[in-house]
Amino acid sequence: MNITGPASGVNGTLLTFGGLLAGAGYEGNIQATWHVLDEKNAIVATGSGSQFLYLPAAPGRYTVQLQLVDPSGG
Repeated sequence: MNITGPASGVNGTLLTFGGLLAGAGYEGNIQATWHVLDEKNAIVATGSGSQFLYLPAAPGRYTVQLQLVDPSGG
């Protein structure tokens, strides 16, 4: 899995993240779900797909998570 995106940002500036899963056994429809967590580990944003855009509403530290699921079990 390869995740791209900035390690830091500026409040009010749109951040773009991307996720790519490549390799043997990973073909077809991979479902990607994104979560952004604040400093208290509360989810403040979600998204889906290979690309995720996030606009921080307030200064602080955030964690971006990507979950990939192969619905076929592959």
